[in-house]
Amino acid sequence: MNGHFLISLDFELVWGVAGWNLSKIELYKPNLSCAKEALYEIVHLLEKYDMKCTIGYVGAMNYASLQELQMVNNTLIPSYLDISYASFASLLPHAGKELDVNLFLAHREVEILQVKANVELASHTYSHYYCLEEGQTIEDFENDVRMAKENAIKQGVNLVSIIFPRNQVNDDYLTICRKYGFTHFRGMLNSFLYKPSKTPFRYSPMGALRFLDTYLNISGNNTYTIEDTKNKELIDVPGSRFFRPYSRKLSFLEGLKIRRIKQSMTDAAKNGRIYHLWWHPHNFGTYMQENLSLLEEICRHFDYLKKTYNLKSSFISEIR
Repeated sequence: MNGHFLISLDFELVWGVAGWNLSKIELYKPNLSCAKEALYEIVHLLEKYDMKCTIGYVGAMNYASLQELQMVNNTLIPSYLDISYASFASLLPHAGKELDVNLFLAHREVEILQVKANVELASHTYSHYYCLEEGQTIEDFENDVRMAKENAIKQGVNLVSIIFPRNQVNDDYLTICRKYGFTHFRGMLNSFLYKPSKTPFRYSPMGALRFLDTYLNISGNNTYTIEDTKNKELIDVPGSRFFRPYSRKLSFLEGLKIRRIKQSMTDAAKNGRIYHLWWHPHNFGTYMQENLSLLEEICRHFDYLKKTYNLKSSFISEIR
């Protein structure tokens, strides 16, 4: 049995920082402003090595103008206890004022990606919806998923894979996903280190262990079998590893990070297992060339494993 190597990208622009204040967003603007450029560079590099990627995009980005977006029924704001998580309430009012309109819209990018043979478009929900935050309901989630599907259908995009923002998988919501035609989702590994959690948990001591796991083998190779994906309402294709972006301060650790990824890729290739790497285009927004160079090192290793062990590059929806 062939192994599979997957790459998935969470394309979200400013929608992905709901919950941040404007000062914090301002500090992160260099990343967000270069996210589209980074996305094109990543897809182009993967094309060079005949590699596929699944790109989950926030449906609310898929409008040609701010006016068109604002005409949408934005009364579908989830009932979070912390309203700052509701992007239509906390972020959209600042569009064209404190925040550049281009940080909200990516209609042209979706059009381009739609015709790329090495790209599978997936849903990253409509509003960058948080499925585990306090206050929101299954009815709120269904409204969001319906909007995402309707928006995609208008453009001729058939979404069958869903990537939950901040990996907040709520098993109770998978039936809703299936109702709207989704067959696959990116879940989380069955590991003490990697479990769906509310936002504050992400900055706990467990987050420090996840950070160390980027460089040192704490949790294992994080590969899995096709049979492991079939125990839920949808086919669960867990993310194996967040591809942590280049850091100048931690540049001396980059070799360990890449070695860790390569070892897991090799395990998948040799043993007919699955390895799934994921990140956000905006993670490459700063130190773009350094990040692309690291990605190309991974691409070269994939090329070697493809020739040696017939490792396949796959979309999320191709795992079945």
